[in-house]
Amino acid sequence: IVLRARGAATHFAPGSRKHRPLQQTALPNLFLAGDYVKGLEHGAEGLSQERALVSGFVAANMAMGVMEESGWSAREPGSLR
Repeated sequence: IVLRARGAATHFAPGSRKHRPLQQTALPNLFLAGDYVKGLEHGAEGLSQERALVSGFVAANMAMGVMEESGWSAREPGSLR
């Protein structure tokens, strides 16, 4: 079975790369992820599930960096203190 959904995939028009957002935003604790972000040094610059996944990992690491800089420390799993 092949399902088709109109508008279900990201489309990049020629010249649109310059308008794509970076992962880092003006807000210090907001990071973007997806195959549409630019500035990610991974793979092709277009549609890619792998690129979307990697950008999610990078965004999570950026968020953890901000949290660590603010004095937050990771606790052991299961710790409620």
